[in-house]
Amino acid sequence: PLNDDDRWPWLATVRATLVDACCSSNGGTVDIPPSSPPLPRAVVACSALRRAYRDVLRGIRATTTAASPPPPPPPQPHPPLVRFVYLRVPPPLLRARLEARQAHHFMGPAMLASQLATLEEPVPATVGGGDGSGGGPPEEGDVVVVDVREDCGVEDIAAAAWSALGYPPA
Repeated sequence: PLNDDDRWPWLATVRATLVDACCSSNGGTVDIPPSSPPLPRAVVACSALRRAYRDVLRGIRATTTAASPPPPPPPQPHPPLVRFVYLRVPPPLLRARLEARQAHHFMGPAMLASQLATLEEPVPATVGGGDGSGGGPPEEGDVVVVDVREDCGVEDIAAAAWSALGYPPA
């Protein structure tokens, strides 16, 4: 199983790539309703299993390793807005989908237990979490949740994610 020392450099690279894609491009223009949120300039798919990992991607936490103290976060005058879509999938369905993969994939069924053990489910603001003072875990207002069912295909999941983020259907 992977540990934090394995994950920090990867998360820092993902964050740097996200900042580069969002802050250094001009983007295109797309005709969307004025009430819709602005279109993203980048979409990153990854398993940010713990809040600390999501905080690195948000740019509010520096990565750290056992061998060195955490570096200060890089200055970012216009950090990108980061939103998270948490795909909530029942563990038996996760296992079934992993076992059904046709091609070899680095994330096999044998890794599922360690991934689930590491998972810190995000608490979206709409759920009513706590403030970190004993009233439950602090909310993560930039998280939306999509519940994945057995009958959901990739297109269904993508459509539900875009809808949860407030984008009109394609």
